[in-house]
Amino acid sequence: MNGKTIFMILVLCCALAACSTENTTVSTVSSKSSESTVTISEDAASTQSSESSESSKSSKSTITGFEDTAPAKYSDVMEQYGDIFGGLTLQQMQEDIDYLWTTIQNNYPFLGLVRRRGIDAEAVYNENREALTEISGDYEFYNQIDRFIRQFKGIGHLNLISNNSYYEGFRDTFKKYLEEYPGMKRAQILYESLNKPVSIQGYANLAKLEEQLAALNELGEQSENESFETLFADNVTFDILEPDRIAYIKVPIMKAPGTYDPQEDHNQFLDFYAEIADFEHLIIDITGNGGGGSGYWLQNIVAPNLLQPVSNERTVLIPDSQAVIEYVKSADLDMELLPISQLPELPGLEPDDLEQLGYFYTDKSTYEPTGESPFSGKIWVLIDKKVYSSSEAFAYFCKSTGFATLVGTQSKGDSGIDPQLFALPNSGLVVRFHTIYPINADGSCNTEHGTMPDFVSPDGETPLETCLKLIELE
Repeated sequence: MNGKTIFMILVLCCALAACSTENTTVSTVSSKSSESTVTISEDAASTQSSESSESSKSSKSTITGFEDTAPAKYSDVMEQYGDIFGGLTLQQMQEDIDYLWTTIQNNYPFLGLVRRRGIDAEAVYNENREALTEISGDYEFYNQIDRFIRQFKGIGHLNLISNNSYYEGFRDTFKKYLEEYPGMKRAQILYESLNKPVSIQGYANLAKLEEQLAALNELGEQSENESFETLFADNVTFDILEPDRIAYIKVPIMKAPGTYDPQEDHNQFLDFYAEIADFEHLIIDITGNGGGGSGYWLQNIVAPNLLQPVSNERTVLIPDSQAVIEYVKSADLDMELLPISQLPELPGLEPDDLEQLGYFYTDKSTYEPTGESPFSGKIWVLIDKKVYSSSEAFAYFCKSTGFATLVGTQSKGDSGIDPQLFALPNSGLVVRFHTIYPINADGSCNTEHGTMPDFVSPDGETPLETCLKLIELE
């Protein structure tokens, strides 16, 4: 796989990680819960949902003509705009949550980790399915699905795509990539998952409903992801800590495609590298960085400062699922998948997790230098427990290739290619999660353990303080 291909993949890698369920705010609806168990095959769930949708078309309505003026009361808003999915029946709601649970069982490789975090996933499903009998209306169903997914604590990027990010953050982003790179099969798969008519209509209706509710102040404070731009609005800062010797860059977010002017940011990095060309040390601080797009660190930090091509290998495990296999092979049709039984013994592997996994492959990446930076000193990267997703991918890259020395505390982890997307058949709601299980060199789950720095900061000492002490010992 050549450097150009890798760049295209990494640009998409873990984009929009900050749009997790931890940052999404929606109205909540009280519900009772009890246990019931429904187990259906993946194919059966899909077929059953499709057939039911066809048979109930006459009972659905399509919201098309919203009025410009919002009704005066919450009840009026819900009466006029509440059937965002066309007025789902209880059966259709149950079909959607059954489809979601079956999809998780077959494609989500972190149920073992979920158990280790004290979450009984099957009980969560049963309780939320039973709660559907107590709710009324499509918007309550939306909230119930969101509540169900939130109980997984965002493990493996599992979250529900909200109205705030469906169009601008996801659908439009992948559409743009397909226009620029028509051959990107992975982007095509993601776009097709978002571009189903039922999803387009449902999210359009949801957007209008929440706009009306916001006008009534029924939703209270807006969520942290009010808009796609505000998620990635933080700017990089450049500083000189010691003249002619120590330079410092703070990168608060790995800006995702479509949220900034790439050339403007790139020029800022290059101008600073030229300014510090003769310095001995460059500290890149990504503490608190929750991710975004891996193309940001590749284009602005790694490629300009490489002196020669760098290759990196990583072992990735996946479930025995045709949908996952097609997705991971979309970037490389010749990728060699090996049965999990051939995986070498590694001390950090979790035997419990292997039960869910069917294959593994070695992800081989090559990164090409651009020769744009004249800086030739030592690079240090500061990390902490909030470093996640695409910023975690940068930390892992530094650790595995020696590009930079890591200082700080263990990162949060969960790096990998873009999470896969799944649209529920009746509502069109889109759920995303990682279908790959990347491991560290010792076999430990990166999603669980993250990356350990080369130098750990003692309690009470910031990564920057530790790094400056290490520099004085150089």
